[in-house]
Amino acid sequence: MLEKALEPLAPYPGSTMVPWKARCMVCETVLDPGPMLHNIRAGRGGCSTCAQRGINPAKSGYLYLVVHEDYQALKWGIANLEHRLSQHVSQGWKQVARWDFELTRDAWAFERQVKIWVRSQGIPKALRADQMKYGGHTETALLADISSVDVQQYIESLIGRNA
Repeated sequence: MLEKALEPLAPYPGSTMVPWKARCMVCETVLDPGPMLHNIRAGRGGCSTCAQRGINPAKSGYLYLVVHEDYQALKWGIANLEHRLSQHVSQGWKQVARWDFELTRDAWAFERQVKIWVRSQGIPKALRADQMKYGGHTETALLADISSVDVQQYIESLIGRNA
């Protein structure tokens, strides 16, 4: 954590797969939930607020839902930049829905809830990392396991509004 300039603000959570509350030692942002230690050890993660690349949770952003007919899969994700959806579209994904947020941290919280909900039903990720040129394979599911309509309705029930 310290190598990524993150000061833990809570005891070790007991697993490298659980977010660990931390404070960025560069910009003082409190990351709650914080990064997962397995991501830090893999060279990923760090402060998303002052990172030179990646998602800034303090800026406006969106949560999106896309489908890929060839893979027969759906994907949900978040972004700050418009080109994120364009990247997926260039790889054969089609936009199903999009929800805009004043702060990406709010979209991020809903994205996590969707992932927890889908995985709690025993639905595994649908794709491997090498199948996703622009990343995001962990937020995928097969359409045979869950429909995009079900995921869209779940998201709308969480956030209290339609796409």
